[in-house]
Amino acid sequence: MTGAPAPPRWVAALAWTSLVLGIVALLGSLNMFLPDPRDMLVRAVIGGIGLAAAIVAIVRFRRTGRPAPPIGIAGLVVSSLALVVTVLTLLQFAFFFVFAERLEPPAEPVSSSQAAAEQAATEREFAEIARTSAAMLEEVRLPDGSYPTRLAVTTDERQLISPDGVVIADLPFGTSVNYAVYVDATQYQLLLFGPNGTRAEVDSEDGITVEHVPYASW
Repeated sequence: MTGAPAPPRWVAALAWTSLVLGIVALLGSLNMFLPDPRDMLVRAVIGGIGLAAAIVAIVRFRRTGRPAPPIGIAGLVVSSLALVVTVLTLLQFAFFFVFAERLEPPAEPVSSSQAAAEQAATEREFAEIARTSAAMLEEVRLPDGSYPTRLAVTTDERQLISPDGVVIADLPFGTSVNYAVYVDATQYQLLLFGPNGTRAEVDSEDGITVEHVPYASW
């Protein structure tokens, strides 16, 4: 009486491959706290290949009349576990980045009176900055009557300074500045753009103007 024929060698190699891939996918899935979605996709692919390899190896062993190899069964279990953990991680990712946003309470609408009050406060603030800037530009004016040819904003975006480092004005964060001189640098125009469409214009000839300007007109 002869025993059952031995399965091809590649079937045993397939069983070992399923186990190795399952272990790799499972170890990678241990980081469940908000991992990169691309990493989750790679782990799912590796775990799926390991699971498919284990199933093919087990089926081929049974077709030869032999019981399923322990390595193949181990690969099947480990790969399945890795896929389960990856799916749980995907559900966690979906909850935090999709469902959680829907659970956040909507922002309270700003009333027209509140918006008008905020706009008026911003305009008063920029009017004071414009007056300070005009006074300081007169302070740094050269004896020949020329103004600095350029101004700079500090790296923290909180101060407007002259080329010599003299502070012209303190700026609210996010303020945009446009400065230009003309007529041999004896005249200048300084534009300060703030939030809510506020624009302050300081002109050496025309004085100070603070107004609300639509962003499209900047």
